[in-house]
Amino acid sequence: MCVSVDFSIQKLTSAIIESSLGTCPDIQQLDTLLRRLQEKLGGKKFLLILDDVWEDDHDNWSKLKDALSCGAKGSAVIVTTRLGIVADKMATTPVQHMATLSDEDSWLLFEQLAFRMTTAEERGRLKEIGVAIVNKCGGVPLAIRALGSLMRSKKTVSEWLSVKESEIWDLPNEGSRILPALSLSYMNLKPSVKQCFAFCSIFPKDYVMEKELLVALWMANGFISCNGKIDLHDRGEEIFHELVGRSFFQEVEDDGLGNITCKMHDLIHDLAQYIMNGECYLIEDDTRLPIPKKVRHVSAYNTSWFAPEDKDFKSLHSIILSNLFHSQPVSYNLDLCFTQQKYLRALCIHIENLNTLPQSICNLKHLKFLDVSGSAIKKLPEPTTSLQNLQTLNLRGCTQLVQLPEDTKHMKSLVYIDIRGCYSLRFMPCGMGELTCLRKLGIFIVGKEDGRGIEELGRLNNLAGELSITYLDNVENSTDARSANLNLKTALLSLTLSWNLEGDNNSHSGQSIPNNVHLEVLDRLQPHPNLKKLRIDGYGGLKFPNWMMNLMLPNLVEMELRDCYNCEQLPPFGKLQFLKDLQLYRMDGVKCIDSHVNGDAQNPFPSLETLTIYSMKRLEQWDACSFPCLRQLHVSSCPLLAEIPIIPSVKTLHIDGGNVSLLTSVRNLTSITSLNISKSSNMMELPDGFLQNHTP
Repeated sequence: MCVSVDFSIQKLTSAIIESSLGTCPDIQQLDTLLRRLQEKLGGKKFLLILDDVWEDDHDNWSKLKDALSCGAKGSAVIVTTRLGIVADKMATTPVQHMATLSDEDSWLLFEQLAFRMTTAEERGRLKEIGVAIVNKCGGVPLAIRALGSLMRSKKTVSEWLSVKESEIWDLPNEGSRILPALSLSYMNLKPSVKQCFAFCSIFPKDYVMEKELLVALWMANGFISCNGKIDLHDRGEEIFHELVGRSFFQEVEDDGLGNITCKMHDLIHDLAQYIMNGECYLIEDDTRLPIPKKVRHVSAYNTSWFAPEDKDFKSLHSIILSNLFHSQPVSYNLDLCFTQQKYLRALCIHIENLNTLPQSICNLKHLKFLDVSGSAIKKLPEPTTSLQNLQTLNLRGCTQLVQLPEDTKHMKSLVYIDIRGCYSLRFMPCGMGELTCLRKLGIFIVGKEDGRGIEELGRLNNLAGELSITYLDNVENSTDARSANLNLKTALLSLTLSWNLEGDNNSHSGQSIPNNVHLEVLDRLQPHPNLKKLRIDGYGGLKFPNWMMNLMLPNLVEMELRDCYNCEQLPPFGKLQFLKDLQLYRMDGVKCIDSHVNGDAQNPFPSLETLTIYSMKRLEQWDACSFPCLRQLHVSSCPLLAEIPIIPSVKTLHIDGGNVSLLTSVRNLTSITSLNISKSSNMMELPDGFLQNHTP
């Protein structure tokens, strides 16, 4: 667990429980949290690492230590800290002081990074200079990593000598040996990349930064320039990956669907602050210090204090307000802000009681980034559409939002509109197809009126990441469906195609009427082969189209079918080489999972890890099949299914509403380590030999 500066014993205890269970406890009281922790760890052997501890509150640590003493013999807690006083107060054994890397290990680390793509001749020519550079790092791994990544792109002796002899090593560094090394790596960045990196000091330490958010903020502030051969978004992504490659960004996580996050090491964050020299100002925990007049970017996190009416706040370019709780009415503060900030480029407002935006938002003529995600607003002011420079409009999770401004189509600079999780939204503004620069939309609600039909997607071929197309029952023919051009959207990685069951001939009872139009429409909505995740919901056709049956989406990793009541045959999913997660819900027409589904291959389902079969009323037979990687299996509400085939790899099994015969087949799954049986209301006792082949 990363503890860092923002210490809270409640948050830490909750995070430990979440890490061990996989779910976050909905508990606020510390004593209750500690008791829950003892319940989960009691008698178990565990290793807990508390990384980067700064707080030395003896009482709080004593409470946590007492709770952790419930573990079995051999349990251990390792604490890392940069403060000697913290180590002394928390230690129960002699403190281990971490030395810097030896010269030999320092060189090995540097060599792996700097000489990855060089020849033996080049190494021999550059090694002596490289050793001198490594010596300047003082054995600090982070500095070695940063310089090693930097030197990888330099091939000549003169370039290496320039780094070795740089005067930046002699700059004052406030007692830190790492700032000169990191500063040198920073100095070798291009000017636009320098700006993008240093701007990240506006976020708190240990903040999880989203790649898309960073690129949007960089674009809004004019940090990214291009020569016409590549657009701003693509250049922003290049800069992000360059900073990752140079080790400025770490702990990079990619969900495979275009959502990438990262963090900055604390010392890297210190460097960014050192470079910005007061241009970025971060407010945390009600800190109230004088704000320098040269500040251009201000952010406030978890505080009740932010005063936009202050006279020093008239030349801001960025305002990020996250988790604020205001005593004054929010609309009052924001109205002052919108009236005074003539140069604002980026505005992010995450305020607890935000339910409306003032009309004065139209005063922000230079605004390029607007984020009010997670708020309770129902509508945006119509003058919002006068913000002709706006590139990003983030409304994700605005569950009460009922409509977008009708003239949204005139906001031609928009690159990102995120309306995922806007569950109250029932229609799209007319003419969304005119926003040809769009790369993100999240949801498209198909309407029947001109300008709201599925054909509006036809020109939006830059859409990337996730897209959910709903109310497909409003598509009347295959020609309109084809005009959406889904097969041309190469950057689309996740797609949901959804019909409205209540507005169609289908019903949740499973007694649906076959719909030939559904088949024609779905046939014309074939996505590009790059797609990795596909969900089909409420489809009323008798069969799936050829592009599904012939598996023309070879890169699928996740597949979900819901409420496709009439389909009797499943596609041959077993042939999908990369499929990891398969979910089947309420597929009442399917009677058998047979060799066709397995794919008639020698190695079916080579990558499948999770399989969910839920409420398939007519499923009777499941033929034997090899699942070499299947770890989690969930079978629920399949009353006619009598047996689960032998699947040696399954570790976690959940049977919901199973009959005696189905439960008896559990004896075939000899490797399960977790078994959950629920809603078997007619069963008085477990079958004989239920777990006879299992080792306790």
